[in-house]
Amino acid sequence: MTRLSFHAYAAAARAETFAVMQGWLREETLGLPAVMRTCMADYPARGGKALRPLLLRLFGEGLGASPERCARLGAACELFENWALACDDIMDDSLLRRGKPAIHRLYGRETAMNSMAALTAIMPRLLYRSCGLPPRLYGPVLEQFYDSTLEALGGQHLELSWRARPLAEFGARAYFAIASAKTASYTTVGTARLGAILAGRRDLFPAVDRFGLALGKAFQLMDDILDVESEGGGAFGKALGNDLLEGKKTLLAALALKKMKGAERRRFEVFYEPGRARPRKEALWAREAILRSGAAAACRRRAAELSGEALSVLRADLVPAMKEPFREYILGFVMLLKERAA
Repeated sequence: MTRLSFHAYAAAARAETFAVMQGWLREETLGLPAVMRTCMADYPARGGKALRPLLLRLFGEGLGASPERCARLGAACELFENWALACDDIMDDSLLRRGKPAIHRLYGRETAMNSMAALTAIMPRLLYRSCGLPPRLYGPVLEQFYDSTLEALGGQHLELSWRARPLAEFGARAYFAIASAKTASYTTVGTARLGAILAGRRDLFPAVDRFGLALGKAFQLMDDILDVESEGGGAFGKALGNDLLEGKKTLLAALALKKMKGAERRRFEVFYEPGRARPRKEALWAREAILRSGAAAACRRRAAELSGEALSVLRADLVPAMKEPFREYILGFVMLLKERAA
């Protein structure tokens, strides 16, 4: 049997994830109004990087779990991710997602919210009967899935609570508290834990948590950096300046503010004032001010340090428990992020 390269494996896993999700949505939404079915399937149809199911599969298959169970549970995680993105966009009143109008701008706020509520209603059934889980695994998987969900929602609350506070009060402690809860909980820690559960290796949770927490923080830092630096938006396909238009508090913005003086500092503070309209012209100015400040380089260094921490835990405590080629694949997964931060 020909051994796939990491990139070929990742591409095949991504294609399978979206095929499984779309099949579920066709089957599980029969009987709902057509507009709800279309709304529920919209974000999954737009694609995405599907990094969460990939990480789950790397851990699960690497530790000896059934590839089919890993693939299907990974698809459930990606479906949850699309639900989370839709809810995030509704709360933020985002303009775009993956290059197209955000879901509530296409279908209306009420329809979007109701459709996302329907999506949460089918999740327990998907986990119970569509992921191939034996009775001994269903309970632990469900518990972990919802623990990660609740922690992510708590992180979203922390982020929302900062909207009414000035940027000058925001710093690394608040930023990493949000990143740990909102991003790491289900992007890295939760998905890696699910893979370990499928493989019967919950004894690895302490190492998985250290790995996932460091990697999740690095991932969020890099997404924020790319959102400002790239021509086409961040790692999740957000439009250029979208986070700036929303006045989202980031470590990047907080560090940039610290480096500013005089009129530039005041203008930047005013831009981030709660409840303020942020014209696109001002958002583009704020973007250039951040890039001039050197804050991106500082955040990139911190992301590289965190990726290095994750890599150290992986090599010392997790890779030895894995089989090939997944030892190579999981190292490749983390190295991609580390190199992006370099």
